[in-house]
Amino acid sequence: MAYEDLINLTSFDLFSSVKQEDIQKIEMITFFQKFQPGDIIFMEGDPGQTLYMIKSGSIKIARISPQGREKTLALLGKGDCMGELALLDNKGRSATAQTLTRTETLCIDSQDFQKLLDEYPSISRTVIKILTERLRRANKEIENLIFHDVLYRLISFFLEKGEIKGNTLVVTRFPQREIASLIGTSRETVSRLLNELVGDELLVIEKNCFLLDKEALRKLTSDFYT
Repeated sequence: MAYEDLINLTSFDLFSSVKQEDIQKIEMITFFQKFQPGDIIFMEGDPGQTLYMIKSGSIKIARISPQGREKTLALLGKGDCMGELALLDNKGRSATAQTLTRTETLCIDSQDFQKLLDEYPSISRTVIKILTERLRRANKEIENLIFHDVLYRLISFFLEKGEIKGNTLVVTRFPQREIASLIGTSRETVSRLLNELVGDELLVIEKNCFLLDKEALRKLTSDFYT
């Protein structure tokens, strides 16, 4: 991996518990890949040969029905990892990964990843934690789709993907079409709700992000979570 492509692997949850001297060893087996918007990184059913860690950009994980209908399962961004499931069970990719923007990833191939799991039990425990969190999110999404309206699901998306910075919740601005597919509604409905939130001065839409201050967030969530 070239010097300019190096990044501290402890910024990824997967390696957050690994000692710095061991991180330097792991960096030696890490390689770098760049993708353009719309690139398919892997298709559902492909053999799992690589673990991907997102350095920058955004990626959607989706399933496509035999009739060609697409359902977005997850929207991933900086700091997320993907592809570990197929490396663990050797059953192929469970979904398709496609870039939404220019994307840079750090990668580890399957054999090296398996060696890391054997050598560093803390990484194995973190993988279990990540997969457990994904299962909980999947259960929550099912609950939201069955019991809650679209506004609730949109706010839940903001809370899941957002990061508090000072007094503001900052959420990466994913395409409305992908948000709609993820939360189970139409793009037109997402557009209408976003415009209503902007009109009520609860949301600011910038080029690359959505912004909600803590007071706006309190107002939006008070009816949902109290």
